[in-house]
Amino acid sequence: MELYRDGDLVYKVIDKSNSREIMELVEDIYSRIDNKDTFIRDTTEEMTSGNTSLIGVYKEDELVAYRYMRFTNKEDSLAKYVKNLNIPDQPIVIMEAVMVHEDARGRGVQNKSRELMMNYLEGKGYDIFMSTVSPDNEPSFRNVLTSGFQLIELADVHADEDRPEGWTRFIFYKNLNRPLEFIEEEKFIKPKDFETIKNLIKNKFFGVDYKEGYIIFRKLKVQEE
Repeated sequence: MELYRDGDLVYKVIDKSNSREIMELVEDIYSRIDNKDTFIRDTTEEMTSGNTSLIGVYKEDELVAYRYMRFTNKEDSLAKYVKNLNIPDQPIVIMEAVMVHEDARGRGVQNKSRELMMNYLEGKGYDIFMSTVSPDNEPSFRNVLTSGFQLIELADVHADEDRPEGWTRFIFYKNLNRPLEFIEEEKFIKPKDFETIKNLIKNKFFGVDYKEGYIIFRKLKVQEE
């Protein structure tokens, strides 16, 4: 199903029948990522299970980008890592991987695919979205912050046999139905100042924007019940 066109880029809802071209794109882009720790590769089964939704971006009928999301309950979601915000007990959409080939970069594909997917899923009754981004991936966490998500936790997530300590990630949150509210006081913090960030989050300061190399934190005004 086609969702949007931007010149020669076509955004479509795709499914498991597209899994081969998705994995080929993943391996192609991943081979050129300098810091492999910034991206956790998912399997075909994970991306095409019954509780996921995918958007593919095509240029001249060739897949040049994809984004996928996973639907889950609160207990099995990123909410289990969040200690300083009461997240409602309802279905949550986890915004999983997004990859963009060099041929489509610089055209806002990450933001547009996020917007299209959220609009598509909001129409199906979902309003809580969460995601993770590596603190080393400045372009991605900048895009997430400037699109209206809040940085609500810094944690080691997705531990496995290869990485028993987990992967250090910023955890982001957006509630379309009950957005978080903040007071005016701001703190400007460097993304790798983990100790300060963790202390701010403990005191209900969450990241709300990113400017000139600093994450902007503001104090939570009204916490959701």
